[in-house]
Amino acid sequence: MLHEAMEAEGVPLADANLTFMLLRATGTRWAIKGYGGCARCHGPMAQLEWRPRVSDEDILSLVEWARDEDLSLPEIESKVLEFILEEGPHSTISIR
Repeated sequence: MLHEAMEAEGVPLADANLTFMLLRATGTRWAIKGYGGCARCHGPMAQLEWRPRVSDEDILSLVEWARDEDLSLPEIESKVLEFILEEGPHSTISIR
């Protein structure tokens, strides 16, 4: 949604792609109280907030790549997932 809003506001596609990549790789995630699997494990009132574990060097290496205006959001997401070491509290992504 942010990517689309940036495009609608006239932000260059290269900047919108970079923002999407950085947020997908390092942005905060959260669970809604009492909703889904997190509530079953951590209790209905738990406030869960986390960030994926990544190597800063790996993410910095993607900066120029992500500014390619021909990239699609699925391509960016797929590439970012290769660099996430641990997604979150219930990660199914193996640590490389």
